[in-house]
Amino acid sequence: MIAYLVVLVHNSNAQLQQIFSNVDEVQFTAGPSIVSLYNENISSDQRQLKIGYTVRGALIYNLNKKISLGFNFMFERKGLKTKLQASYYDESIDSLNCLCTTSEGYIENNSHRDYLTFSITPRYFIIKGLYTSVGPYISYLLKVQVFRTNLWDGTKSYRTGSQTSKNYDLGVHFGLGYYIPISDRLSITSEVSNTFGLLNTGDTRVTSTETTTNSLSLQIGLNLKL
Repeated sequence: MIAYLVVLVHNSNAQLQQIFSNVDEVQFTAGPSIVSLYNENISSDQRQLKIGYTVRGALIYNLNKKISLGFNFMFERKGLKTKLQASYYDESIDSLNCLCTTSEGYIENNSHRDYLTFSITPRYFIIKGLYTSVGPYISYLLKVQVFRTNLWDGTKSYRTGSQTSKNYDLGVHFGLGYYIPISDRLSITSEVSNTFGLLNTGDTRVTSTETTTNSLSLQIGLNLKL
């Protein structure tokens, strides 16, 4: 049994060394994202600007001068920010102390979804340094946080958990990037990308509302040729 484990570990290390020895470039980028969750219960006037971020490490294999293949490992903060109208008990106009007077106000909900994402993105170089990419991604949900603020009095509340969300997401990644050479081996790289979620991430055991993710990001970082 011990001999079998030793052989298995040795073979695994050899395979990993072979994989990494064939890598042509490594890349690290990070940057802000405009993110949202889409479902039929939220109208465009309720939806607010929501900023997330993406941190990415990539292994790149050059197939030829025009085409390369990227294996991307990302941490992504997605989510949704809304402003919803609500009725609330208004003590300031309750002259009869009937506890029944209401006014109209707004509730701000700011939710974070943190994902660990893996994507495979073939890249095609349009001209030297400028490329476009498209490929599938799969994400694992790490954490959900929801911050709620009653705007009429500033009262805040917080909850965490993923009771209404699936633990994974699937979709397509689109990107447009550019390399700025610093030296023969090192470049500054920038990429505008959009990840479209194709899967209903709402837990159907809890909610019938279909919810999909979206993230438009700008990433800047370094690319190293090996």
